[in-house]
Amino acid sequence: MSDIFDFFKHNEQKLHEKPPEEVWQKLEQKLDRSPRPKRRRKIRFLQTWVVVLILMILILAAVMVWHYSKSTINQIPHINRILHILHIVLYAF
Repeated sequence: MSDIFDFFKHNEQKLHEKPPEEVWQKLEQKLDRSPRPKRRRKIRFLQTWVVVLILMILILAAVMVWHYSKSTINQIPHINRILHILHIVLYAF
């Protein structure tokens, strides 16, 4: 760790050096000439659709659970009646 510290301490004067003016001008010219890279929006668009798709799947799953639990609860008396009849038939023989 002290090696890095010593390295920076010995080269501290280089941090205060300013490049010549013509270097700055060349850099500005290059920056002015180069077009800005376009940002990709596809990833953000896909993220939105993935969230929407997950929400739709969760809503569909909730509706299915509600529907089948409701129909199962309504069928319980019928199942009990069938089991009672089977019980009578099995013990009759």
